Amino acid sequence: MSQFPSAVRLNMTTMPGDDIKNSPLQLQPVLEIPPRLKNKPVPDQIINFYKSNYVQRFHYSRPVRKGPVDPNNEFV
Repeated sequence: MSQFPSAVRLNMTTMPGDDIKNSPLQLQPVLEIPPRLKNKPVPDQIINFYKSNYVQRFHYSRPVRKGPVDPNNEFV
């Protein structure tokens, strides 16, 4: 929260709304596998657990708009 002062902490008992999910400013969790599991065959369920839990680092992203916005072209 100190690195991203405009971030909002979500309550994990309820799912966030579409306004939060589709926000133009996003923080994506960075997967950090514990050292004891590195270079070992790990089931996907464990990897998925660490993608959502015990997250310490995030990647900040936002769309880059160059030029005028064309509502007919979603890929601009």
